[in-house]
Amino acid sequence: MVNLRRLVAVEAGLGPVKDELEERGFTVTTLEEPGWRRADAIVVGGIDSNLASFQEASIAGPVVLAAGKTPEEVADEISTRLG
Repeated sequence: MVNLRRLVAVEAGLGPVKDELEERGFTVTTLEEPGWRRADAIVVGGIDSNLASFQEASIAGPVVLAAGKTPEEVADEISTRLG
């Protein structure tokens, strides 16, 4: 399912995940860009990321951990969780 106009913020270093999400029609930003707080979902590399700060940042959508998952699995999870 293509999710046009859904904004996903992706942690730096997750280029393959970013590419897969863009191929599926998501708009992708990085966590370093100022607009990430408007994201519908966030993807972080692992539990050592500053996950607590993302969960407290008034993000309505899910925070997805990419560790141990392929880019396709991450994109599938984002698609499923955003509906």
